[in-house]
Amino acid sequence: MGHLKGTETIVDHSLREVKKHGSEGFPFAAYLDDFSSFQNGYICWHWHDEVQITLIVEGDFICQMGSEKILMKPGESIFINSCALHQIYPCRNSYGKLYSFIWRADILTGITECDAYQHCIANILNGNQKYLLFNRENSLCETLRTSLTRIANLMSEKEDFFELRIYHQLSKIWLNLCDYQKYIGVSGTMEGATYIQKAKDDERVKNAMQYMQENYNEDISLDDIAKAAFTSRSELCKSFRRALDTSPKEFLIQYRIRQSMVLLEDLSLRISDISEMTGFSSPSHYGSCFQKYVGCTPLQYRKNI
Repeated sequence: MGHLKGTETIVDHSLREVKKHGSEGFPFAAYLDDFSSFQNGYICWHWHDEVQITLIVEGDFICQMGSEKILMKPGESIFINSCALHQIYPCRNSYGKLYSFIWRADILTGITECDAYQHCIANILNGNQKYLLFNRENSLCETLRTSLTRIANLMSEKEDFFELRIYHQLSKIWLNLCDYQKYIGVSGTMEGATYIQKAKDDERVKNAMQYMQENYNEDISLDDIAKAAFTSRSELCKSFRRALDTSPKEFLIQYRIRQSMVLLEDLSLRISDISEMTGFSSPSHYGSCFQKYVGCTPLQYRKNI
């Protein structure tokens, strides 16, 4: 089975993942991610045209979908819709395992013009839901876990006709998604004005996030970030609040903190060096921000690694 490290989640200027999942003839891939080997400890913000289901194997995780932070435990899974911006990180640093199953939505029908695609697949892709969560309270949680585990085994063992067997399991999974969406009463698409506003917000946020992730170690201002997002400071802040329920400044600080947590594992680096390398104005500012977001000082964190 393919193994995809967090550091290999490569994105373009819009945070779209550039990795190709599967092949043109079989656009499906499954990955077992062990976060103990992740250099930066988490799967960074990104999106892709394919749909995805993540199954937690070991440890607790936070899956952040836009402004929503979803706690997930072993055995639970989440469906992530096409083009949905998301990131995933373990609750305990560098600990946890999960499966990610990623596939092109038309894999089950081959073409998008057929009735099966329009009636059963497009309604989910074009609906309001960015994700569908299957936690322990959900009656489909175990059913979904069984199908996903079966797919993982098929990908590993490559038994006869494994592609067709995977199609079979994906069809069962998609039918569960359709039934669940109908059960919770979610359907239809966004109203025109709402859709346009969301599209603007997403575009601004993606551009701003990409700029911050590329320049986090520099002294960058809100004006710099807004310019990279092709908007004003005030509109950028409103877009971040609507899309992620945070501010550009808070996002930048949290990203710098996460990058510093990786550097703290290198004992040859002084904490003052790490502060400068991650763009903080001073070691004291770095320390106070670290305390606020992590709950301990950088030195205490380093001692517990």
